[in-house]
Amino acid sequence: MVTERYIISFYGIDTKYYTNEFVGKCWEIAADEVYRERQVYVTGSVLTTNIICGEVRGCNLGNTGHVITSVRNPAEIHDGELYREAIKRVLLKTRKMLDNPNMSVVIDKVEYYYFCQI
Repeated sequence: MVTERYIISFYGIDTKYYTNEFVGKCWEIAADEVYRERQVYVTGSVLTTNIICGEVRGCNLGNTGHVITSVRNPAEIHDGELYREAIKRVLLKTRKMLDNPNMSVVIDKVEYYYFCQI
């Protein structure tokens, strides 16, 4: 199935305080709120990544960031626009909980296969 993958990156936050667990908990709180409002749950996975942004050019975002990846499961949520609106709400709520850091969003079209446990 063709669907969308969202890659949200938060930059310039203190990773000693903002751990993967903390960022994930913020996402979960936001996703729960949006689910109660719209009945669309936005799942995600959080990773820490190294940022190379060029101190030589004045980039001072630090050298680590958090990346949340979410893929719409078309078997659960058929309407891509409904999911897009839900994930937008989740990421804005999450960003607010993280004190509005720099961020970027990438949206890819991907082939998606989902297998249930048997």
